[in-house]
Amino acid sequence: MSTSGPNPPGKPQVRSLNCPGCGAALTLRSLSQAVTVVCDHCHSILDAQDPRLTILQKFTAAVDEDPPLIPLGTRGKIRGTDYEAVGFQRRTIHVDGIPYSWHEYVLFNPYKGFRYLTEYNGHWNDTSILRSLPTVNNDVSPATVSYLGETYKHFQTAKAGTSFVLGEFPWQVRVGESSDVSDYVSPPRVISSERTGKEVTWSMGEYISGRDIWKAFGLQGEPPERIGVYENQPSPLSAETTAIWVAFGGFMVVLFVMMILFWSFARSEQVVEGNYANRMVHKISRRGKGFSVLAGDTEYQTEFIIFAAPTFLASYLVEGMAPLHDFEYSPWLTANLTLEQFPDSYGTDPTWDNVFMESPTLGYVDATHQSVRSHVERTVWTFYWALADGLPSENRQLLLNKDWNYWKEAILHDLERVHHDIRKCVSRIDIMRMGHAMARPKVGAIFSAERRNLAKAHGRILFANSDLSGFSIFEEAQYRGVNAADRVLSQVARAQGPTH
Repeated sequence: MSTSGPNPPGKPQVRSLNCPGCGAALTLRSLSQAVTVVCDHCHSILDAQDPRLTILQKFTAAVDEDPPLIPLGTRGKIRGTDYEAVGFQRRTIHVDGIPYSWHEYVLFNPYKGFRYLTEYNGHWNDTSILRSLPTVNNDVSPATVSYLGETYKHFQTAKAGTSFVLGEFPWQVRVGESSDVSDYVSPPRVISSERTGKEVTWSMGEYISGRDIWKAFGLQGEPPERIGVYENQPSPLSAETTAIWVAFGGFMVVLFVMMILFWSFARSEQVVEGNYANRMVHKISRRGKGFSVLAGDTEYQTEFIIFAAPTFLASYLVEGMAPLHDFEYSPWLTANLTLEQFPDSYGTDPTWDNVFMESPTLGYVDATHQSVRSHVERTVWTFYWALADGLPSENRQLLLNKDWNYWKEAILHDLERVHHDIRKCVSRIDIMRMGHAMARPKVGAIFSAERRNLAKAHGRILFANSDLSGFSIFEEAQYRGVNAADRVLSQVARAQGPTH
């Protein structure tokens, strides 16, 4: 026995063999860890554990039927470890009679073992076998699994069949074999269970960009473009986009008190000058005959206020104002879907406003429908969903509880009712949740004394949101704003007296 410690590992070895079916040379890269190897000349599946390389199965396929994007034998670095691509297979599921195929790459390192890459329509996952079992909870809907403190929601279960194979595999692969596959998602990760007979294998994949794969393996050209949105694709919201939504959220909280300060007529000379839009107001207090308006860390003094934000917010912003009881609002979900191409499944000419029969949603508007360009390839659809069924408070809680992935799937599922190929067209989905989007008409609301008193207010604070009309539409918003501005100007004119 040597006392100098173990010898450092040598370079990975390969073993050359010949196919008993056609005599072509075979290269065994994972050596004794390979269970089956596929001849890329005659497509014989061979028993790599048998010195005679017994033929287990033959299948018919063109040599160039489905070439791997990562050629077998290519080496790359994944998570700091060098791996070699040694195997490749295509697997297919059928949903409503439509086949969906993806590719799996077997990677091997002689000291780390096997790892896998999966690819579907340009979406990649770095996958490895779990070393311990997750906890399954089938008592909730959807079912969940928990692993290392994270909960994954059931996405789909389907029977996956193997339709094409090349290279080496650490199991006895067969073309035509099938297994029941269940996916549980928590973007950017997905946990999958694969049941074949009594054997169940659990694995975890993490979403990775095609560009990172190409860089890791030094591949030429560009990776295939992503088509659609994948099950565990993380939300595409960047920091820049998030900042825009935050600003828009502030806009919805207080539609900037439409004019913080029209004019200051306390004296004949000009008092202030400037544009004070896009500043979130958080407190309005009476100061003498006028008001103090706090926006950020700045205080403004004004004689009149036109409150154009949703009226229910007034009791939160205006000091001393009692809570309102007769105003009710429905939560809404809106989404902008970026389409790289138009669906093939219109069935009729595209329209601007599209509403589906028997759908709980309001459909979508096509942003480029009225474009004068002769050819439009890409477009944006704005999807609307008014959560009007049930109690508004319960629907607001639903909006809060469900994440981007849930709503993404709900939106695509609704669109698939008419456009079955929508997933391959969509490259991005931006979702906005609005807890108090539009006034919700209810019995007696239009005759409410509370509503009528606010609508007819003639003091120094006037209300101008469309909810005063009981129905949130653009025409009412424009009418209420102009009406409030006219009343302010009338009061100013009376205070100044006749001009000469």
